Order: sequence, then structure tokens, then C-alpha cells
Amino acid sequence: MLLSTVNVAIGADGAAELTFVVPDTGTGDHKQALVLIEYLGDEGDAAFEVSVAGVESNNISNLKTARVFAGSVSAEASEVAITIWGRAGSKFRVFTGWASHRLRDAVYSLPCSGCRMALKAALSAALATVGIPMPGDVVADILEAHLPVILVAIGGSEIGEFLRELMGEELYGRLLQLLGGFAAGFSEAMRHLDDIFRALCRELGLCN
Repeated sequence: MLLSTVNVAIGADGAAELTFVVPDTGTGDHKQALVLIEYLGDEGDAAFEVSVAGVESNNISNLKTARVFAGSVSAEASEVAITIWGRAGSKFRVFTGWASHRLRDAVYSLPCSGCRMALKAALSAALATVGIPMPGDVVADILEAHLPVILVAIGGSEIGEFLRELMGEELYGRLLQLLGGFAAGFSEAMRHLDDIFRALCRELGLCN
């Protein structure tokens, strides 16, 4: 699967293990990955460690409640293994996404929800790299206030490389242009995050 989001809870042994198959696109196809792990609890209780095997990246998040791994998929990796250690019962949301030149055509067959999922994960990851939590799904004021920082965080990191590989140069450039336009002010009709992601995906031609 190109993009996926799953919820997971830490077991009684203090760990949760997940394995994701890397799409086989043949030799010579460089793949980028984005892995976002978000703690679904109070920040004060967020004590956990994460290991991601198969992605050439260390954690780049500066948030206590999130871990972000963005980088190349190891050439020999056929799967990516994620292990989370923490307090039994702790709950997490895990996003994984794969992108490459040969996978790019699949973007156009994604449902609208898939495009929104990818953009939300990328923006959440970008915010996490600068230590800002993604707001809830209601108001978008924090995005409006921090969009210049978000654009720098995306463009200057492997998160941007993931989106560039996922969408292609033209759509990626259009996305940055659209986000820059949003920085000038959100309309009153788009105060909800999902409305913003839907509007972005529609403008990119990925939502009807």
C-alpha cells in the first residue's frame, strides 16, 4: 500500500511491533519514505522510544509526542519494521508512506482521502520538526500563523523530498505555491483542517 495510517497500543510486554511491506518496483528505483508516529495521549505522559528499521533516517521531530523518520528506503529493504516501547496501554497513530518515480502514477488513483492523509501527515511532520504540535481538526489558525516556518521545514528536509517523489516536480511546486497563497490568509469558509486539505487536493487535481 502506498500510504497507510494505523492505530496501535503498547502491549503488556511494553512494546508494539509493526511491519510494513515496501512496494516492489524493481531495481534502480530510488524510494523515499515518511514515517510519522504520534502519541495519542497527554503530553505529560508521553514517554516512549521508537526504532525504525529499513529507512535511512534518525528521528527529526522536536516534539515530545511525535517521532518523524523521513529518508531513503534502504536499498536491500523489502519491509520496514517499527517498534515502539512505552507504558502498556499507551496508544499511537502511525503513518507510513512510500514514494518513488515508478510509484508516481499511483498517486492519481488514490482516493481523495489518500491525498488528504498524505498532506496532513507531511504538515504534521513538518510542524513536529520545529516543535509545534498539529492543532485539532477544528481550527486552522496555527497553520496560518506558522506557514512560513512550515514551508521552510518542508522545503529544507526529507519531508519535501518525500512529497516531491510522491507527486512529481510539477505538482510539488504547485503545492508549495498553494500553501504560500494560504499564508496570505485563510478564508472564513476554510477554518477546518480537513476543508483545507480537501481544497489543496482539489487544486492539485487529486480530489473531484
